[in-house]
Amino acid sequence: MTDLVHGDESPAAAAVGGPASEAELKFELGPNDLRKLVRHAAFAAAPQTRKLTSVYYDTPAFDLRKAGFSLRVRKEGRRFVQTVKQASATEFFGRGEWEAEVATLAFDPGVIGDTPVTGLLNEIGGALVPLSQVTVIRTVRVWTSPEATIEISVDRGQIQAGANHQRFAEMELELKAGGMRAVYALARELCELAPICLSLTSKSERGYHLGSSLLDEPSANPALAATMTVAGAMSAVSKACLSQIIGGAEAFRRDPAPRCIHETRIGLRRLRTCMKVFRDAVADDSYGWIENELKWLTGELGEARDLDVFVEETFLPAAPALSDPKAGARYAGKLEKARVAAYARAQLAVNSRRFATLVLEIALWVEDGAWRRTGDTTQRSLQSSPIGPFASEALSRMAKHIRKRGEQIRDLDVEHRHRLRTRAKRLRYSTEFFAPPFGDGGVKRRREFNDGLKAMQTALGRLNDMALARDTALGVISGDSSKALIFVAGELVGRVRSREPQALGKAVKAYRDFAQAKRFWPKPRGADPELPG
Repeated sequence: MTDLVHGDESPAAAAVGGPASEAELKFELGPNDLRKLVRHAAFAAAPQTRKLTSVYYDTPAFDLRKAGFSLRVRKEGRRFVQTVKQASATEFFGRGEWEAEVATLAFDPGVIGDTPVTGLLNEIGGALVPLSQVTVIRTVRVWTSPEATIEISVDRGQIQAGANHQRFAEMELELKAGGMRAVYALARELCELAPICLSLTSKSERGYHLGSSLLDEPSANPALAATMTVAGAMSAVSKACLSQIIGGAEAFRRDPAPRCIHETRIGLRRLRTCMKVFRDAVADDSYGWIENELKWLTGELGEARDLDVFVEETFLPAAPALSDPKAGARYAGKLEKARVAAYARAQLAVNSRRFATLVLEIALWVEDGAWRRTGDTTQRSLQSSPIGPFASEALSRMAKHIRKRGEQIRDLDVEHRHRLRTRAKRLRYSTEFFAPPFGDGGVKRRREFNDGLKAMQTALGRLNDMALARDTALGVISGDSSKALIFVAGELVGRVRSREPQALGKAVKAYRDFAQAKRFWPKPRGADPELPG
């Protein structure tokens, strides 16, 4: 492993040159977690405490972030260190790092040297500005086992971004010597003591979210390259999806709002899509358990999301026209009570040890799962094959299935329409995953294909929401025999039913438009000649 450069271990007059590697796991800490964690022998060593003040820089357009970099200047004691970090596209716990000593907390362009951001800054020609400041009290212990030396750092502090501020607490396990499996083992032991949740959100990223509305941006797609293998692409896609899940859950804990739960659910759907697409390459003894746990978590968050959609798309538009306003108000009260209970259920899930264990185990499985050491020669060969042909075959197979099933949209029952919608959503996520390896040559075709696919998915989604709304309308008053409330529910169901024929017509039209769209990926070997291309 490349030597680590970190904190006091940096040379006294560090010049920026080749990158050091930083290998660490980070966990978000709840109010009572540390009290439970100190029971572990790793916390027996005498701690060292110090104050750190860091200022994070970027252009006003966030060009460094978009390119996968962060840049900070940190004050520790009388020393100032400027650090550039680059996240790995395919690894959860590895980052490139370049450090140099500077004179103050101000950004010093003179010591950027040969870091990858030099060319980027020259290209954009924009000045870097301070975006956030982080002040923490760091408590450090060193745990030495026969397998490794691990630094355990607990940070408690505050992030300031403009007029906004946020307090936080997190723990980092950083490998100083030995192998990462010792870090994984320690993480599992600590997770047994307290429901600490793996965090893939850096301090710089916390600042971005605090100072802007990044959570409302479209979900980030993985940085795939045409030179990647199937295994490398799977790692990159999984990392992007799990980051979205963890980030959405962190935001939901701070602010249990509809957008946060929706973001988490999108991440779950994308990761479940990833698991299915790459199944042949990564299936092992842990695969089924992960699939089942992802399904469990999706279900725990589903009721809250369904009620949000019902309120926004069915109840609120219909409420002014209800024949009995008083009964409508009573119904609204029951609806809000159901939402509160659904959100409580979702909060219990994302705060549970089961959730913490799931996200940790997924990350460790992607990094070091049994599938990476498989003795199956066919699976090994698939893992090492280039991503391009694999992606072409996967997209063609999914598109063919949707075109075949979509011909019967009018005749499909609710369950089969839902399955078709799920398949369409899976194809859409996959086209987002796999677009980069095919280059920019088919941009227009890709846009046309995705526009048609999105329109069909949206139309099928409305039909699915209507089917759920009928059940939800009656479920809200389950156990209540009030005729007035039952009548309100009936009015809501009637409103939904009256819109279904039009929605079905739009779904049929959207399918026909999609069926004419040509693929934007290369024709795979043995492709069905009926597939447009």
